[in-house]
Amino acid sequence: MRRSTVTALAAILVAGAAVGCTDSGDGRNVSKRERFLDAAHAAHFESWAEKGPPDDELAPFPQKWCDALAAGRGTDDILNPRVLYPYGPQWGTKLEDAKKLLVLGVGVNCPEMKDRVVEELGPEDTSSPVG
Repeated sequence: MRRSTVTALAAILVAGAAVGCTDSGDGRNVSKRERFLDAAHAAHFESWAEKGPPDDELAPFPQKWCDALAAGRGTDDILNPRVLYPYGPQWGTKLEDAKKLLVLGVGVNCPEMKDRVVEELGPEDTSSPVG
């Protein structure tokens, strides 16, 4: 399990680097919100197979995560209390997917904190659902 989680996080980091650009290729700037949502949709999270969060509910999370990290909170604080965790009445996110989403969101909104997040998450089995 350790190797698969590390491999998955590495893939997310590569995807996050790809969406980190501000130029969409057609000469227009793409907002952080658009880059994050594009990356989240491209990740095809298993726990969102039937129903995922609406974009308007999901989009504010990365800035909240960055603010929490800047205030000294850790990834456990972000993922566990559901205040900063992508969870809603009609959808839920498995913890494994939420960790990947956190890496994507931080990579887009506050990339200087991404290494810290990846280090804190660690290579543990995170297949249990939360929410």
